[in-house]
Amino acid sequence: MTEEEKALVAKCDGIKHEHPCKNPVFRCSSCGNYGCAQEVADKCPAQGFKNDKCLHCGDLGTRIPVMKKELADFKEAWDKEVELARKK
Repeated sequence: MTEEEKALVAKCDGIKHEHPCKNPVFRCSSCGNYGCAQEVADKCPAQGFKNDKCLHCGDLGTRIPVMKKELADFKEAWDKEVELARKK
């Protein structure tokens, strides 16, 4: 990924240690989960991955960077998925 492409990746808006996280946001190609990646679990409330493991489905190596312009669409799709799962 070029530096220009990296600059277009969405940044996490979660609060960790009383300041904005700002780590890159990824989505899981297996389940659609999204969030930042941290080295330990529960470090950021918007965390979606621990290292390279999806915290929703547990798959490894499924992280795909989410671009700023795509973030709202991924959030909306994930919220719909979660709502459907709750209704079951």
